[in-house]
Amino acid sequence: MISCFSKKTISSFLLSTVFLTASFSLIHNIPEWQINGKWIGTIATVAINGIVLSILCLFKRKPQYSTMIWVCPFCLVAVNLAVIVYCLLQFSRLVNNYTLFRAVADFDNPAGVAALICVTFPFILIISENKVRPLIVAALFVIDTSLLFAIQSRVGMTTMTASAIILMSLQCKEKRIKPGVLVLFLLLIVTAMGGILFLFHHKIASTNGRMVIYNTCMRMVAEHPLIGFGFGGFRREYMNWQAEYLKTIDDIDILMLSDNVTHPLSEYLLVVVNYGLTGLSVIIGTICFAIVHACRQKGRHKAFLLMEICSLCTLSLFSYPFRYPMTTVVMAYLIIPWLFHFLKKSISLFYRKIAPLIVMVISIGAIMFILPLYKANVQWKSITDRLNDDARSAIVLMYDVLPSTDKMLSNNPRYLYTKAVVNYYADDCCQALIDAEKSSSKLSSYDTELLLGSIYQKMGLDLAAESHYKEASYMCPSRITPLYKLFRLYEALGDTTDMVKTGHELLNKPVKKASHDTRAMRLDVRRKLFNYL
Repeated sequence: MISCFSKKTISSFLLSTVFLTASFSLIHNIPEWQINGKWIGTIATVAINGIVLSILCLFKRKPQYSTMIWVCPFCLVAVNLAVIVYCLLQFSRLVNNYTLFRAVADFDNPAGVAALICVTFPFILIISENKVRPLIVAALFVIDTSLLFAIQSRVGMTTMTASAIILMSLQCKEKRIKPGVLVLFLLLIVTAMGGILFLFHHKIASTNGRMVIYNTCMRMVAEHPLIGFGFGGFRREYMNWQAEYLKTIDDIDILMLSDNVTHPLSEYLLVVVNYGLTGLSVIIGTICFAIVHACRQKGRHKAFLLMEICSLCTLSLFSYPFRYPMTTVVMAYLIIPWLFHFLKKSISLFYRKIAPLIVMVISIGAIMFILPLYKANVQWKSITDRLNDDARSAIVLMYDVLPSTDKMLSNNPRYLYTKAVVNYYADDCCQALIDAEKSSSKLSSYDTELLLGSIYQKMGLDLAAESHYKEASYMCPSRITPLYKLFRLYEALGDTTDMVKTGHELLNKPVKKASHDTRAMRLDVRRKLFNYL
């Protein structure tokens, strides 16, 4: 017989694994491991948890659900502190972050750190004692905001400040806050606001770049206001719309800020583009329901829920928190206990008994799906790594693993792009064109347009190649590679007029980020134009 202690230990361990895999990627041998590694790890651990809990229920060893709910806040605060330590180690250069940023823990950019910090911060209210709670909350607030300021996360600091204002307002309303504590929180909030204003001034270019995205999205919404572009509509259509919008812009500063975009930097904008005002109305209605439910609570639970809702809503307004599994895990923690409590009264005993079997079947199905997906991603990563080093070895490897990889990744536009590149190097232009077109139909992208231009040029379809090169240039005016491709195309065609015109345009274009490739392209153009002077 499983003891109570054993049940609690099992419950705590199971939860810890979920939070661990949602926060830190234990898988590094797949593409975009900072994100995909977390999702694969989280799904796998949740599925294993489902199997273990189902077995306990089937053998009449009911898990300690109350213990699991109680352990969650401690785990999440521990994750918050662990990420802070991780970032400090990266700041001190004791740990590599594998990105262009100084410190991002185990994420791809500061947005991931900000999302984790902000959604885990309110849990400090649950685990702290009444007498020392204000000081503990204040201390964690200082630590978290300091880190967010160091990584220059404006949305993170804004979210933390909004959460602190909600907490202070509720405490003042209920007259539970001492004057000294009130002054302390006011000073902290004012200081945080000063940091936010500094970051906005310091990163004004980033703000202007966002405006291009927002204006383009508003044009898309105006086209399909009610039902949007459908599932995946933003990824499928946005870059084409950005290209059309930037054709109307003459401001070189704005053009230089525009780049390849895969997310509108706002979850609300993503919803309204994909599903129109109908989808947005559902989201707003859900938020209103959550706020009403939170306001019915009492004491610290009310403050906790309102702070959590505020964090999720504010992050979603200016960032993409649901790209990371930790946000979903926290939402599950908030929703599932309430859902169980609601369904407890309405579900019959029969369904309660078969529920563990249903959970077990779903969990086993998830594992059976995730294992071949993981294997396919490993193979994909090996292809991309070799492609960066040596195209020929990538081609050989590609044809060896193609059948199994295709089966799991055939609908992934980024994989299709990789496949198209390999086939292009293998001189199989027909298959490369099929893969590139399929990728483009799912994800409009600067890289795909550039590849399509190269494929058509190799096939001798010069007009089509020219069209795709120009489209790539319109999508990302800050990049010179499309102009260089056009320059070389006109050179091959003997079109001296367009060649010289494109060459001068390339040389006169400001360089957003100098590199060996950009310098080599400009030098080649300058040398060849010299012959036409």
